[in-house]
Amino acid sequence: KVTVSVLYWPVRMWRATAGISARVASSAAVAPAVACSSSRRLCASSDEVPADQQLAPGPYRKVGNIIIVNLWDHAFKYGWEINRCLRDLRLEHAGDVRVVPDTPEMRERLFRVRHIVNIDMMSTDEAKEMIGVPAAVPFTALKQALPRNYGVGVVQDFDVDKSWVDFMETRRMRLRDVMQRDAMELRLLKRRKELAAAARAEEGSGSKE
Repeated sequence: KVTVSVLYWPVRMWRATAGISARVASSAAVAPAVACSSSRRLCASSDEVPADQQLAPGPYRKVGNIIIVNLWDHAFKYGWEINRCLRDLRLEHAGDVRVVPDTPEMRERLFRVRHIVNIDMMSTDEAKEMIGVPAAVPFTALKQALPRNYGVGVVQDFDVDKSWVDFMETRRMRLRDVMQRDAMELRLLKRRKELAAAARAEEGSGSKE
């Protein structure tokens, strides 16, 4: 019996594979008909779109965006990861404003510092209209018209004393913020104690009556 079952095993496998291949062939024969019917439905649905709602024929003009970033909080309150992203965005002090292009890299950096910056986005056409540049003039032409040293300050040696003064100023600002926060918490705690004492006094007077 064992020998017979072993001999008949390839026959059963051949029958099973034959049945699978037949089903695959039938589904492949039905697939073009289904695709044709679905394409006809799509064509019919596109014909039903009103003329006033259809897209205008191309070609289309590509309009980019610029992002205006405003740092509203002090950078020294946060960790080195946030400060590194702020340095990549050229933001150092509270109140700094920078204009950056709308690119995936910039969006990733802005997402990391989204809790301490205000973001305003506008199109390049709107920006050109704001600064009085014709819409036909690209920003690359404007950049080529500027000198290479435009916006670059005079390179100076590293000033150790100034760096130490800046560090002490930021430390003093940090300590001031911490002291203001502690003073506010102490005032709140004192007020809560006063309210609790007043509530207990009212309960005692009510029980005596």
